[in-house]
Amino acid sequence: MDDMTDFDPDDDRRHWSEVLVFPHPARLDDIAMDYYFRSYDGKWSEQTKRAMKELGAKGLELNSNWALERASST
Repeated sequence: MDDMTDFDPDDDRRHWSEVLVFPHPARLDDIAMDYYFRSYDGKWSEQTKRAMKELGAKGLELNSNWALERASST
């Protein structure tokens, strides 16, 4: 800094901070996944649960391509 700068390190009005908190998907249960990622499809979504029930599926084998798809609105 040069002498022309009017920076005062003791002036708290010039400083601010922000804390951002993001959910960690690998650590969330299905309820939390549905809360944070409602618009995405996955084992937590109503769309998948409905399809499993209708097809009599006992389990899922999902990859990241599935998880990145938006759930349909129907």
